[in-house]
Amino acid sequence: MSFQITLITFENGEILPLHDHPRMTGVMTCATGMVDVQRFHLLAVGKDRDSFTLRDEGLVGMTPGSVSSLTAETHNIHGLKARSFSQIIDIFTPPYDSGRIKDSRWFRVTPSETKSNEVTATLL
Repeated sequence: MSFQITLITFENGEILPLHDHPRMTGVMTCATGMVDVQRFHLLAVGKDRDSFTLRDEGLVGMTPGSVSSLTAETHNIHGLKARSFSQIIDIFTPPYDSGRIKDSRWFRVTPSETKSNEVTATLL
């Protein structure tokens, strides 16, 4: 089995925008600091393929030793914000290759006026 391990360092307040990991399974653990992870589940892709309906799965506050996981279908769309100097260890299988890098997407959530946990997102 092939996998990829990455150490990501964040300064206090640094943000990693909403993104996905195409066709990958991953485990993230917080090594130091505090990081908020906002997770989403993909419900539908718009006809234009540039808009998406997502279900907001909530915010997870990670501290040292906390673990979060994703699959190609579950919690794959997420964004992070460091609440202090922080380090995250990401482990993915299969590892990134040129196809998965090309297929990675970055999203912007459109603010919703309803209290529903469904939101609309567009590509950045």
